[in-house]
Amino acid sequence: MNNLTKILSSAVLAMTVAFSAINASAATYTTGTGGGHGGDIYVQADGYKYLNTSSSYTSGTGPDETYIIIEPTPNAVNNAQHLQDALAAIGSTFIVTDFTSSGGNTYPGLNSTSFVAQGFLFNGFMVKASTNTLVGIFDIPISTIFWNTLWQTKNGVAQDMSHIAFFNTTIPQIPIPATLWLFAPALLGLMGFRRRNNKA
Repeated sequence: MNNLTKILSSAVLAMTVAFSAINASAATYTTGTGGGHGGDIYVQADGYKYLNTSSSYTSGTGPDETYIIIEPTPNAVNNAQHLQDALAAIGSTFIVTDFTSSGGNTYPGLNSTSFVAQGFLFNGFMVKASTNTLVGIFDIPISTIFWNTLWQTKNGVAQDMSHIAFFNTTIPQIPIPATLWLFAPALLGLMGFRRRNNKA
């Protein structure tokens, strides 16, 4: 194998690594965290007891991320851009897509303790009560969700639930500067071939 073939092979390898790195996803969330106290809403600290994909509320089947958005601006998180702005404000890097909301109406079945999607999957779930909004994001798309005593009462009156929404999310691509460490060794290898060629 002559030097030109080696150089071309190394260049192709370096470009393959570079393009693979550019398309890699950068997951910045921690599995199994989220929840906590939020105004009139209480979500179990481990995120598993009140919003879950299992009707037995089994540990490990809750959201990968749980957010309680309290009195956001605007107060009603009722469309994709409102939700995107709220997630950005609390540091989530997810991008909201395929947003479907009931608007100000109570979604059918919301007064029960579960929802089964008919013919679609979602990995984000949002429901609002008063000016507080609960957002749960699942790593893997789901079609069924359960909740149990999700909303507490305020002054003895149960909070109205509205703006239930299902959405999908994407994770932003890694920026090109973050990929330099992946293909820098290949570039250094090319410099080694150049030195050998200069000596010959």
